[in-house]
Amino acid sequence: MRPFVLFSEFHGLIVLGGLLLLVLIDWYSRKMATEKTYRRDVGIFGWTMAAIYLFLTIFKISQHEWSVQSNLPFHLCDISAWTLVYALSTKNKTAFELGYFWGMSGALLAFCLPTVTNIDWYLIPFFGWHILLAAAPIYYIQTQKIHPTHRGLWTSVFLTMLAALLMMLINRVLDSNYMFVSKKIAPMEQIGFPEYPLYIFVLIPVMIMLFYALWIPFPYRSRINNK
Repeated sequence: MRPFVLFSEFHGLIVLGGLLLLVLIDWYSRKMATEKTYRRDVGIFGWTMAAIYLFLTIFKISQHEWSVQSNLPFHLCDISAWTLVYALSTKNKTAFELGYFWGMSGALLAFCLPTVTNIDWYLIPFFGWHILLAAAPIYYIQTQKIHPTHRGLWTSVFLTMLAALLMMLINRVLDSNYMFVSKKIAPMEQIGFPEYPLYIFVLIPVMIMLFYALWIPFPYRSRINNK
């Protein structure tokens, strides 16, 4: 079994493939999706996420690899997936903004700093899950003509920090590392993040800068369109 090498040519091809899929989703959302297809598309998204989650859970249980320390749905990418399912199903604005910042940042980090270690079948559900985290908010933005706000950005920062504090408590009880807030993960060691607990104080400004990078295109595009 070949190891997955961070920033290798193979890694670059996966990132490029993910970007091409997101461009295709954006095109479909702008050109072909309608209110009539919206409910069907949201159903496909929700059931696909559920199928991936159930498949991985059943597989890990069958291989005696499932544990409460690693496989409860407490990572931010799991939380953002169900937040996006709720947002798209109900068209709740707050849930959409949370899902946007959580899902897009989670997808970006997963593609740039994936936690996979080997090149095997697990790459398909791993990267498929994170492509969907980015595809869902893109689809919602294009079909509903709505975008995240500056207030939504700071609401997301505040709720993310609350969730991180809760996960720190859960991690202490379970000896786990949900949301990666109790131990530094291997990809972050490779790019020079400091050791825990200084690691947390670096994560906070990184999160805020990432959220701003995801928000800035919208007011900029509005200014361009209004000229």
